[in-house]
Amino acid sequence: MQKLSKWLPFPPKDSPEQQHQDLSNLLRDKEKALETTAYDLKVKIAAMYVLEQKVMASESMLSSVQRELTARDEQVKALKTELSARLNRVKELEAEESAARQRADELNGIMATQASELHEAQQARLAAEKGQDVFKEEVRVLREHIAQLNDGLADRELLRANMQNVESMQDRIRRLEEELTDRETARLNTVQKLEHSLAERDRQMKKIETVNHLLQTKESEIAEWERKYMRSAQEHEGEVSKLQEQCATQEQLREQHRIDEQRLHERDELISSLHHQLHDMQATRQSLLQEVQQLREKDEQIDRLQKRLKEMRETLKEKSTKEKSTPAHVASHPTRPNGGGKKSQERQSKTGKNKNGKSKKADDLNKINGIGPVIAQTLNQMGTHTFVQIARWKSEDIKKIAKKLNTDPERIKRDNWIAEAKEQHYQKYGERL
Repeated sequence: MQKLSKWLPFPPKDSPEQQHQDLSNLLRDKEKALETTAYDLKVKIAAMYVLEQKVMASESMLSSVQRELTARDEQVKALKTELSARLNRVKELEAEESAARQRADELNGIMATQASELHEAQQARLAAEKGQDVFKEEVRVLREHIAQLNDGLADRELLRANMQNVESMQDRIRRLEEELTDRETARLNTVQKLEHSLAERDRQMKKIETVNHLLQTKESEIAEWERKYMRSAQEHEGEVSKLQEQCATQEQLREQHRIDEQRLHERDELISSLHHQLHDMQATRQSLLQEVQQLREKDEQIDRLQKRLKEMRETLKEKSTKEKSTPAHVASHPTRPNGGGKKSQERQSKTGKNKNGKSKKADDLNKINGIGPVIAQTLNQMGTHTFVQIARWKSEDIKKIAKKLNTDPERIKRDNWIAEAKEQHYQKYGERL
């Protein structure tokens, strides 16, 4: 009632018309203030709706960004796994390449050894061919010499025939026979030497044929080694090309990974900025909710003032009708405010007692967040005066009280009236509930 007296002071004790005029002016001012407050409330509600839409859009954007970030994380993990597998494959290929290089080096050493052996065999073959040519030339010369000797033998028989005819030539024939004998012995020795040299040449030819066979075998082996080396070189080149392709792919993956990390960093910055914006919007929303709550409390207070004004108007109308009908009854009315004061004092004295009839000190319920003067007065009228009573509320009590206060039970839970009532009781009395 003290709060209402500030808004609605009691009319002066002059005349009912003046009092009615003052109340009408006051009512018009209050209606204007009510319209202004209602307009401000509509503006605040519209701003709150816009802010809620922005918050919902930000939350949807945040959820989409988080989903995309999760997908990017999974993609990055898959890329890291594939990169590790590619690195292991590259290491294996490098090991295989080193082994192939070692094998190639070994093959090169073997081929160099075989090439040197082949070169020596070819030189031996050339020397043998040269010796064979020399031997053929010597055989040809010996054959010509044998032909000459055969011609000499024919001459000998002619000489013998002539010796038979000519006795004067006997001495010469004897000398010639001696010379022929010497030549025959020399020829026989030469023939034996030639036969020995031919046998030696045959043995050398057999050795040369064996060496040629060995050379052919070595050449076939060298050709086989060359084919194997060419095949291994081709395989090595194919592996090197594959390794180069894998290295290029790995570089591309690294570049893609760097780009993904850069995008993730940008996404993180965007998310952090969105978090800051969301935090600012939530703070703005909280302030707007507090303002809306205050406006609701003011609206409730204005409703109560309107009801009080209607009651006052009806009272004034009744007073004016009674004063017009019975002017002498006007003097008895000023005593009614005192009677009303007595009733209010009796009501306060009643609310100051508990169920057992004992007096109990009332607490300032306005200290609880979310409880304004209007709600506190309504709670006092409902019989709630202390923090202990609010602290002992149950869920069904909250629903009943919220229904009587024309508010949402979630608002009472959201503002934590029960917890703040316990805290205020502890701060005032030092007692935990």
